[in-house]
Amino acid sequence: MPNVNLRAERINKGLSAKQMADKLDIDPQVLLNAERGVSIPRPESALKIAEFFGCKPTDIWPGEDEVAA
Repeated sequence: MPNVNLRAERINKGLSAKQMADKLDIDPQVLLNAERGVSIPRPESALKIAEFFGCKPTDIWPGEDEVAA
């Protein structure tokens, strides 16, 4: 699932940012910042987000090898 649009994918699942963040046990602001491209989450959160959508962190954040750890 390369070039994942986090916001669109979340909305397609019928979830608010808070609902998804709660499911992933991450701060909603981390998710919102990731959706807006403001920041890349720490590896643990990036992995949770990617796995939620059935992909790898590098599918969402290409070229960010430290996220893939």
